[in-house]
Amino acid sequence: MAQELIEQTRKQQETFQALVSTSVEAYVNLFYTPFAYYKQTLDLAETATRQGLESFQQATRQGLETFRDVTRQAREDYQNVAQ
Repeated sequence: MAQELIEQTRKQQETFQALVSTSVEAYVNLFYTPFAYYKQTLDLAETATRQGLESFQQATRQGLETFRDVTRQAREDYQNVAQ
């Protein structure tokens, strides 16, 4: 009879541990999921911002190169006309 009581107590402990583990997992998922979603959203916003900045920098460089080329060509044309 004592052995049965010990076995029953062990089974109850295992069941209780499983219940607690499931409950903790449910609460963690409940609280973690919104944070994971917001983190993913922030990561996407950061990536989009970085790509936008890189595109802007590239366009600025290209614009400066074009401006230099046009200015140089205008200077050369002016010098040719002035001679």
